[in-house]
Amino acid sequence: METFAYSGLRVMVRSSKSFEEVTEAIRSLAGKADSARFEKLVRSGASPQQVAEAVAAMEGKSGFMIFAEIPEGPLLSLLGIPRKAALFVLGNPLIANRIFDHDLAAGLYVPLRLYIFSDPDGKTCIEYDKPSSLLDQFKNGAALAIANMLDEKLDKLTAEAASTA
Repeated sequence: METFAYSGLRVMVRSSKSFEEVTEAIRSLAGKADSARFEKLVRSGASPQQVAEAVAAMEGKSGFMIFAEIPEGPLLSLLGIPRKAALFVLGNPLIANRIFDHDLAAGLYVPLRLYIFSDPDGKTCIEYDKPSSLLDQFKNGAALAIANMLDEKLDKLTAEAASTA
């Protein structure tokens, strides 16, 4: 067994929009992954062009797609205090594969995680770890350049979802 120390940067974006408005904005900006379609592409031996077209059809305006949405509000509310929270697992398989070309261990951090919750003051918070801060530990300049691009995409996605304009 080996252990590796690293440090990361966590971002919090606050919004005066409701939890429901922010989560709906994330869903509309990110698109939805279709696992069955991915499996069919693999089984059929799809060309890189066919894969790129399939991914483009699933990704949203942000360039991301949601692989999973885990509603955590019910779990947090088990003791009688109503809470709203959800964990989104999102990414883009074409971008992820570019990172995996440099280090498969990056799969621990890709796809990305986005946590949305209502705080006690009624503000909606979006939190995520900067991909570049997580992937920096692999000391690979090419993977880090891709992670920096993911930072920008996540910053833009969350700012747009949180915006009241």
